[in-house]
Formats: sequence, C-alpha cells, structure tokens
Amino acid sequence: MDMISSLPDDVINHILSFLPLKESAQTSVLSKRWRILFAFSSNLDLLEYKNDARRRFTKFVDGVLAVSGNSPIKKFTLSCRHSSRTNRWTRNMLNRGSVLDLDLHLGIDDVHLPSEIFACKTLVELKLTGFCIKELPDDALLSALKKLFLKSVQFDMSLCHVCAFEKLLSACPVLEELAYFACQLHKIQK
Repeated sequence: MDMISSLPDDVINHILSFLPLKESAQTSVLSKRWRILFAFSSNLDLLEYKNDARRRFTKFVDGVLAVSGNSPIKKFTLSCRHSSRTNRWTRNMLNRGSVLDLDLHLGIDDVHLPSEIFACKTLVELKLTGFCIKELPDDALLSALKKLFLKSVQFDMSLCHVCAFEKLLSACPVLEELAYFACQLHKIQK
C-alpha cells in the first residue's frame, strides 16, 4: 500500500480540494476507496469547458451532488453555459448551511438567481457573473458578506422606485469590498 492511501479520508479530501473537481474526479479510478472521495471535498469547482457535452456535464454535476449528500461545502464555484438546473444546484449548496464563498458564472442571458442567495447567513464572499436581478426578497440580509464581485449583472430599477442594486447593498451591513464590471441599471420588462 502506498503512503497516500494510508491517510485518513479527511486528509485525502483536503489534498483533493486543491485540484479542479474534474481532475479530482479522475482519482476515483485508483481504488474502490477513492471512488467517491472527490465528491466530499470542501471546495466544489464545477466548471463546464467549451468542449464538454451539455448532457455529460449536467449528469456529472447531478452525480457529484447526489454522492456528496449533505456534506458541508465551504466554497462552491459553478461556471456553465447551458443548464436549466443551475438554480437547483445552487439551492442544494445553500441548504447545506456551510457555504462561505459562492461563485456563479453563467453564460446564459436573462438568468435569474434563487432568492435564497440573498438571505444566506454564512456567505462571506459572493461573485456573480451573467445574471439579471429583478428584485430581492423582503428578508434579504447577507449578514456575513464582506466581499461582493459583480460582472455583467442587470439590476431592475422599477421595484417601487428602489433599485435592486441599492437594496442589495443595503442587505450587506459588513461589506468591506465591492467590485462591479459591465453592470446595468435599467427597467426590466415584466
């Protein structure tokens, strides 16, 4: 038996957390013990590459989330071009109650975020790319959020004369860092 295989699962998971998930998943062929270890990493980076088949990527993400069950996730990154399941995947992560860092990058026009994001008490860092934020829930409060990065995000200005962007900033009482690029404030047709 090699030295790595004699390590406890949590140490192996920590080591695997430094690899992109796709490469970490390739370790599953090493032995039966390693078959699902990659899915229990505290960092899940689900990145769809240009040459990935849509169905294969969706099946891979569904499989990883099913295998990992309710294990705690500290950082969740999702980057994909096509999927009707992004909201379900994001809700799955948020419902685990442990996500500190959420990075969502979608190449899809007019994508709407699940409202649970704006009431997450554990998020410390939030990165959003390629979204439309029409309105925030009344209970919007990101009480732990310190870093907010927005890119290509559209905000609705027609919400009772209160801009969704202003409401988002108001929901972040401990915000220390804000960066935004190519964001738009405008009236969105309902």
